[in-house]
Amino acid sequence: MLHDASGTMLEKGYVVMALPNVTEADISVKAMVAVISLHRICDCTERFARSLGHVGELPTRFRFSERFQRARDSAWKAFEPHLKSMNAIGIQQSRFMMKQQQKKKIHE
Repeated sequence: MLHDASGTMLEKGYVVMALPNVTEADISVKAMVAVISLHRICDCTERFARSLGHVGELPTRFRFSERFQRARDSAWKAFEPHLKSMNAIGIQQSRFMMKQQQKKKIHE
């Protein structure tokens, strides 16, 4: 992935700002990070609702439960096109998979 930054002088200081990476090859990585983040936020929201006494079902006031499920479904639907994309971050490069491949070679 490519990253860049820019800086500028202000009247009373200096600002450094990260610039967005819009490289087509990196979109699937960004989509994966976004969907993981969104689903973790959903998990936290559900746990918070449980801590307020909403065990089993989310509150229906202000159509919260319906809107929450629609947000979760929309996040996954937006991610689905990226499932088959080559991804720089994946299980294939993990230590777990490397160990599994080594074990497989030993047993062959």
